[in-house]
Amino acid sequence: MIAKRLKQLRGEAGLSQQSLGDKLGVSQQTVAGWEAGRTAPNRRYVARLVEIFGVTSDYFLGISDNRTGAGADGLPAPDYAYLHMARILRDEGITTEDLQTLLQARDVFLRLNR
Repeated sequence: MIAKRLKQLRGEAGLSQQSLGDKLGVSQQTVAGWEAGRTAPNRRYVARLVEIFGVTSDYFLGISDNRTGAGADGLPAPDYAYLHMARILRDEGITTEDLQTLLQARDVFLRLNR
């Protein structure tokens, strides 16, 4: 699903494999490999790709067909991957405050690794 979505989004954005690779700091061959499904982008590149294309990670990964995460009311829809993670952490005894701290750390990590 990632290969198909990547090719679709790149085409919609009017980007060549080379220009997308340049934005990400990877070669055209790397982008071609992702689009062919021979390899897949790591988390760092997925984070950059969803930022470049303005879609949610759930959409990019094929978990959802909702590109922006906005519901019919215009409010953000839940990110199902994070909800799943929250359920797992809750079952392990992680508090809401602990989860908020983890999510803040994730945001800092993503900002620093762009």
